[in-house]
Amino acid sequence: MLIRFTFDNFKSFKEEVELSMVAGRSLQHPDHKILLGGTRKLEVLRTAAIFGKNASGKSNLIKALSFAKDLILRSPEYKQTIPVTKYRLDDEYLNKPSSFKFELAIDNTIYSYGFSVTRTEIVEEWLYEIKSTTETVLFIRKGDKITLGKIDYSHWLNSSNPSNQIVNQQMQRLYFVGEDTRRNQLFLTASVERDQPYFKSIYKWFESSLYIIRPDSKYFETEFQLIEGTNNFSKDFEEILKQLDTDIEGIHLDEVDVDKGFVKAYPYLDLQELINKMEPGSRAMLPMPDQRRFAIMKDKNGNVICYKLMTKHKKKFTESESLFSSGGYDLFEINWESQGTQRLLDLIPYLFLLKDSSVTFVVDELARSLHPEVSYKLVKSILENRNLRNSQLIFSTHEDYLLDFDLLRRDEIWFADKKSFCESSLYSLEEFKPRYDKDIRRGYLRGRFGGIPQVNERALEKVLSQPEIND
Repeated sequence: MLIRFTFDNFKSFKEEVELSMVAGRSLQHPDHKILLGGTRKLEVLRTAAIFGKNASGKSNLIKALSFAKDLILRSPEYKQTIPVTKYRLDDEYLNKPSSFKFELAIDNTIYSYGFSVTRTEIVEEWLYEIKSTTETVLFIRKGDKITLGKIDYSHWLNSSNPSNQIVNQQMQRLYFVGEDTRRNQLFLTASVERDQPYFKSIYKWFESSLYIIRPDSKYFETEFQLIEGTNNFSKDFEEILKQLDTDIEGIHLDEVDVDKGFVKAYPYLDLQELINKMEPGSRAMLPMPDQRRFAIMKDKNGNVICYKLMTKHKKKFTESESLFSSGGYDLFEINWESQGTQRLLDLIPYLFLLKDSSVTFVVDELARSLHPEVSYKLVKSILENRNLRNSQLIFSTHEDYLLDFDLLRRDEIWFADKKSFCESSLYSLEEFKPRYDKDIRRGYLRGRFGGIPQVNERALEKVLSQPEIND
């Protein structure tokens, strides 16, 4: 679970900013808080909503999270540069490293993990275990030097009191990993890749508990989950689509005959080459330029099965047609649906992940292409669902309809804004301490909290009213 994320010198962010999920003093929506166990009692929020004008830095905040996750899970190759983008409008910061810091709660233990990087090397990296009154160093890295702290090896060695000799051997192995870690690689990543288990829980959090959804992200497991009949996936999916008033009655997998015209219908795809490369028992997803996609499976005998996802809509049949109809439905191609419906078809399966475990779900432009009421009800249902109360939802949005104290707490509302030289800032509504009976949306639109565009209407009107000049 995310407690804090802090970073600096990344894209439009110059100075250090912090997104804190620690609950403030607000008494509203107590069910929006999670009480962490372990040695340090702490109340953490289940959601954070980031508002702001275009180019304010909302997406760059999420890109900072994404960059850190990608660097942890996928190390650059030998001599490859680290793809970090620094703040470019101050020459001093082009020569400074960019820093990323996380405070995480994992299995009732709180960790502080972070690193500073340039495009050529990891400058610093550190990991601490945080208790109520103390911080225990697990490792500190500065350049090529790794210093190991107090690591409890007993858990990993299945012994409550391992001998000093065995502990020294384990430490020596970790030192060897540290010496072999490339300058452009994180020590955390290297230790996991070399099968050292001591910091694996941190790595696994980024791998399995942090989901980052961009505006154009696609969920390519839907077809396979429908085929496998995973839990109540199909039933739940269809029920949510109905409740959000999409006019979709259900979803359907249509089997496509690869040998009868499929290749001819899509000549720009080298489908046969893809199939030939697939191993028996494997599967692949083939996205199309027109937003359709095909799920391809090769069984153990090498037989190929192909499906495409379609939606079901009620259809009015004539009396004679009804004798041969399949339940009064017509099937629509995915690209026949509106942009908003296509967005929901990709978002909903991701949201099911919130039910399964304690995850942190980050969505850039949650309300993109969605009606304000749909966005509102979607967030409301997530926050009110008891099955989702161990998970977090962090999202950015332009949708001011979500600025409502009936939906969100004061400390769950954040604003991104621009200062001079296009520098982004980030701050919480908690700093303003508005009364709960105030119309927070109206105050925002009037510019009380910043984060809205300053449009010069008179100048805009003057430009648009100029007569067109013909050559």
